[in-house]
Amino acid sequence: GGALLVAVPAHDDLVELRQALHGAALSRDRAEGVVAEHAPWFAVDAQWSVRDCRRLDAAAIADLLLTTYRGQRASAISRTGMLGPLDVTLASDVTIFVKRGG
Repeated sequence: GGALLVAVPAHDDLVELRQALHGAALSRDRAEGVVAEHAPWFAVDAQWSVRDCRRLDAAAIADLLLTTYRGQRASAISRTGMLGPLDVTLASDVTIFVKRGG
């Protein structure tokens, strides 16, 4: 028995923040890669997306950036003070896998 649960950022995760800081936001489907990478050993049992949109002030945006690898760059952190309140999408694609042949 057992299952493997994997959650990755959805294509629209932090899209508004990425646009504000970098001028553009590339859309990537990370779930496809996770499924392909695990395919030899696991089959997909279920998939869904979870998303929420929150209005964040500059302090909350700075805190959120500390949780991202790009957000920890000094250039990104220095620009957060210029951002006023911003609606930010928090989104994850979730996949549950079960072991093949078991």
